[in-house]
Amino acid sequence: MLNKFLCFIMLILIVLIGCTSKEVLVINKPAVYGEMNLSNNVAATPIGDANVWENITNFGHENKFNNVDFSGGGLIPRVTGLYLAQHSESFFNGANAEFHITFSINGVQEDKCHARRKLIQTGDIVNSGSHCLLQLSSGDNVTLSIINVDNANDPTIEEANVILIWVRD
Repeated sequence: MLNKFLCFIMLILIVLIGCTSKEVLVINKPAVYGEMNLSNNVAATPIGDANVWENITNFGHENKFNNVDFSGGGLIPRVTGLYLAQHSESFFNGANAEFHITFSINGVQEDKCHARRKLIQTGDIVNSGSHCLLQLSSGDNVTLSIINVDNANDPTIEEANVILIWVRD
């Protein structure tokens, strides 16, 4: 009886605030999310040449997945839709190098999730991160990519976290 009453109240609220029927369907959708992380890493991410994007592939995971797969350093959603995508990382390299980090979808860099950091001195450890909404299809491979715009020195990403959370169709 309580469930029917709560559903009735939710329906009234939805009508009052003017939601569409598509948004009403979201209420009963199972959670779709995935996370991959990197912790206490000491292996550098190889940069072949300056100004060339490289995928960060040495991610692990902690089995925090529902309708998202983890493969080869990437997250692969099983459900098409709009996703909240977040990344954060700590990394270091030699002095005087500028790095850019963003998501890549099937190998194509996504500009709106872009973060940029400049390391000034040897020994600097910097943090960066970004979040955005990405329209993803089932089977898209979402990876985190990095570029060194100044030289070919390899960064070491010590800590990193990437999260995808489904928002709507």
